Amino acid sequence: MRNKGIFQPTASPTDGLITEQLRLGAEHHQAGRLQEAEKVYRAVLALDPTQAMTLRLLGGLCVQKGDNGQGLDYLQQALAQTPNRHDVHHNIASAWRNLRVWDRGLAHSEAALRLKPDYTAAQISMAHCLYHLERYQDSVAWFHKASLVEKDKASLWLDYGNALRKAGRVQEAMDCYDKSEKLAPNNAELLMGRGAALWDMARLDEALACYDAALALKPGDFNVLVNMGTTLWSIGRTDDALDVYGQVLSRDPEHSDALTNCGVVYLGLGQDEVARDYFQRALDKAPAHPNALWNMALIKLADGDYVDGWRLYETGLRMGQRGVSLVPYKQAWDGSDIRGKRLLVWGEQGLGDSLQFIRYAQLCKQRGATIHALMPAPLQRLFKQCPYLDFVSTSVNPQDFDEHISVMSLPHRLGTTLETVPANIPYLFADPADVSKWENVIPPRDGRLRIGLVWAGSPRKEQLAANIVDQRRSMRLKDFLPLFDVPGVQIFNLQFGELRAEIAENGLADRMVDLMPQVRDFADTAALVQHLDLVISVDTSTAHLVGGLGKPIWILSRYDACWRWLRNRPDSPWYPTARIFGQRKPSDWPWVVEQVTTALRTFSIK
Repeated sequence: MRNKGIFQPTASPTDGLITEQLRLGAEHHQAGRLQEAEKVYRAVLALDPTQAMTLRLLGGLCVQKGDNGQGLDYLQQALAQTPNRHDVHHNIASAWRNLRVWDRGLAHSEAALRLKPDYTAAQISMAHCLYHLERYQDSVAWFHKASLVEKDKASLWLDYGNALRKAGRVQEAMDCYDKSEKLAPNNAELLMGRGAALWDMARLDEALACYDAALALKPGDFNVLVNMGTTLWSIGRTDDALDVYGQVLSRDPEHSDALTNCGVVYLGLGQDEVARDYFQRALDKAPAHPNALWNMALIKLADGDYVDGWRLYETGLRMGQRGVSLVPYKQAWDGSDIRGKRLLVWGEQGLGDSLQFIRYAQLCKQRGATIHALMPAPLQRLFKQCPYLDFVSTSVNPQDFDEHISVMSLPHRLGTTLETVPANIPYLFADPADVSKWENVIPPRDGRLRIGLVWAGSPRKEQLAANIVDQRRSMRLKDFLPLFDVPGVQIFNLQFGELRAEIAENGLADRMVDLMPQVRDFADTAALVQHLDLVISVDTSTAHLVGGLGKPIWILSRYDACWRWLRNRPDSPWYPTARIFGQRKPSDWPWVVEQVTTALRTFSIK
């Protein structure tokens, strides 16, 4: 924290000795002889304990050498005498940053910039504080300003890249990493940042190579090992991931990140009790650890412990596991009296989550609120058929509502327990006009039962964590070939997107009714489903649509089942018409299809 240009003492007309001593201290300080400089500064303070410049210089020196508490004491005394010194505010900000008190660091960085708007060091301090306060886009803006001046500072480009990556601007982050590497190659922190960006881009082998290189520079580094373990887990090398985490835990048995990540691995393996133990150990060490809290929430919800589960589930809003779409500028509804107010209910995460939890808007309506649903376009027409929704839109103005709530926070706000799940169906409705339209499109009944089929979810390739889950929940159409041999059934495709190509690839064009090219959104799907007798689906949004419509739905669930299906239950409190077919072991889809085929034979002769 060597601030060039601030060690020019103002001569005191009454004390030439202090002036000379400050000049000597400044020479030591600028030359990096901190111990000698400190002795001089303290000698000056012995002569005059209130000498503002000495307090400022000694405070800055203390912060520079890591004694932040004493540095703050001196700097606050200096600030009381010289409140308009931008460098004093900046040094105070540096001390608070070192102490990881980011909001105070931000406040003093802002003060420094009010006094000197072009103060690059304070701009960088602002960027760092905003980054750690998870205001990534704001952080990026300040790093950009500083980069226009500090073009040859490798550490700045590295930190700028990290902020861009956190803001979701991964390719721009890679450009910053390139600039940093040109200025200072063979940097372990840079390799870690690049590895994380490559992970975000699903370039996992390249990410792993970055972590290998980082370990060569910093052998045994905990942060590198934890990131490496995550990458190994992402590419399916589960045992290797656990081994890497084990290397961390062998030296630090209470390392909260390693404990949490072990829990995530075991959760993915369906070993929930082992996972629970790891999450609890992480929370014993770090009670506010966001990932541990989030994953413990998933376990408690899967247990049916909705009291603790929903409470912990709220932590996902803080840590980014639940997509927050808007409204930081208004207070979220806390569950208090809502009568006569306009409540904005907004969608988050996947479409299936909104389809499942929009039912709670009906309870809010019963409490006397006007309900405005802010939802993605594919849900617009469908939700406009819900009589308890007064308005449905894809955008909203702040003046249009009084309070807001995310759709998946409603179970917590309304105190849902396993026994009080609102399961009055249907709560979703097809447009009668659309139902009539499909009557003229769908092939006439010929005595066979009409069975809808969905074999895969959305891959969400741009979201690696979601893509990993999708690979476990999705199947291939060829896995369902035994269903086509069941007599008395006619199978309809309900699969969206490019995966429809699997129909022709498996020679099923003449054996499967495919009307999906005419489906525009979920309202069309809902109308089509009204003409079917049963839908068989992997765990994806269509399953929630069918359940909400009150139509029979068979859900094929992976071994590490989603929390909403609870544990080892063939039924669901959320959907009275649902039947769950779960794997006995990971990836055991053939057994599941065998069970479904047997059940369909029975269903088909009813």
